[in-house]
Amino acid sequence: MKYATGKIDFVTGNVFKCNFPGKFDAILCSEIVEHVAHPDQFIKHISELLRPGGVLVLATPSGEYFRNSHPRFSDYADPSDLESRQFMPNSDGHLFLLYEDEIRRFFSESGLKIRRLEFFLNPLTNGWIKTEKILRILPKKVVDFIESFTAKHGGRFFKKLNNHVIVVAEKT
Repeated sequence: MKYATGKIDFVTGNVFKCNFPGKFDAILCSEIVEHVAHPDQFIKHISELLRPGGVLVLATPSGEYFRNSHPRFSDYADPSDLESRQFMPNSDGHLFLLYEDEIRRFFSESGLKIRRLEFFLNPLTNGWIKTEKILRILPKKVVDFIESFTAKHGGRFFKKLNNHVIVVAEKT
């Protein structure tokens, strides 16, 4: 859906340090949570910034991805020693890649009801495993079908294949 009129206000900054005068209708967090030493507290804080019925859209690299070499957040007894490294740019700054069970737990504990959780962006269709030449000659519809098929079909294999996850949740 495209809105041709209206106004969208947005704010950038460290969510832990910003003071906002009110609650938000929607919050978009894309490629952020993996750079935070306390992703559970980050999601809880984001939830507190939403009005009841407000929507959080969170996209992040997936811990389920078969080539993931990052630790699970749940494996750290005290991640505070990582605070000095948080918010670093690019994939060098990834501290954790979250797993589906962690995402579900953090959202539930933060008063967020997940409406959609989907794994997407697989290495077959984005050229990360030297498929660039094949992708150039395949019709876009075929590539889109492969991407859609691997994103929409659950199961362990497809979670492992897709390297990103998107979550759409509502504040209860």
